[in-house]
Amino acid sequence: FNRTDLREMLAYAKKHKQVKFIIVDEADRFMRSFEEFFYWKVLFPEEAGVRLVYAAKPELAFKDDMYSLFEEMIDVFKAETSNIERITKTTEKMKARVAAGYYPGQPKQGYRRTLTPGLHEPRDPQWAMLKEAFEEVLSLVYGPSEALKRLNARGYKTTFGSDLDTDRFKTMLIDPYYAGIVKMSDWPENPKGLH
Repeated sequence: FNRTDLREMLAYAKKHKQVKFIIVDEADRFMRSFEEFFYWKVLFPEEAGVRLVYAAKPELAFKDDMYSLFEEMIDVFKAETSNIERITKTTEKMKARVAAGYYPGQPKQGYRRTLTPGLHEPRDPQWAMLKEAFEEVLSLVYGPSEALKRLNARGYKTTFGSDLDTDRFKTMLIDPYYAGIVKMSDWPENPKGLH
């Protein structure tokens, strides 16, 4: 309801009274939600005197009968159901990948992508240095700050070529990823990640 692009279009149409139409290819290119569609479909003509029309169905541009409205609503319904199906399928596929041990996000510090999507591998020498620093903290040989100083002194650089800072290092120490756990959102976690 607060999409920047549509708010800008509405403001433009209000300012430039010669604008009479918003032309989109099809209903699903404009909106994929019934509620939002109706909101904008009413808002544009009410506030700016602009009519929504479809390039793929120009015959509907000046029809205000029930059949035209029905045809438009069917297109919006198809758009919303298609969007829900796409989101559901994507989520289910990602959950299945997590259950299989893959990590669908970006590789974290000390790791890199492989040719297999979602399968990360250690990026040496960074991983070997990180592992040593983690073990120093876990074995209580050094505290996090001292272990981090030693890590940076050994030449550790982040993926972006900078030293690792204290906050980031402390976050990494408690990140399940570094314990081999795949955790995404509120999905069931997999304690045996393939990375």
